[in-house]
Amino acid sequence: MLQTVEAEIAVDGTVRLLTPIKVTKPTRALVTLLDEASPANIIPPEITDPAERARVIEELVRRMQANPIPPDALYFTREELHERR
Repeated sequence: MLQTVEAEIAVDGTVRLLTPIKVTKPTRALVTLLDEASPANIIPPEITDPAERARVIEELVRRMQANPIPPDALYFTREELHERR
């Protein structure tokens, strides 16, 4: 079973989980280091110009129409999306 938990790593290499977890035996883990300047942490500037905002929305709609979800794509029910294991 894969489970993702957030952790902090101190400069001495000590790992501290930010989410409590229960393990019943020694368990292997993969650690992904996140760069503080990664795009996930960057907040885009707010678009205040109405013309620019309209252009961005039109471009977004155009891209969505050019790349529709395939009819045979998987469909998950609400229960499947929120399934607890």
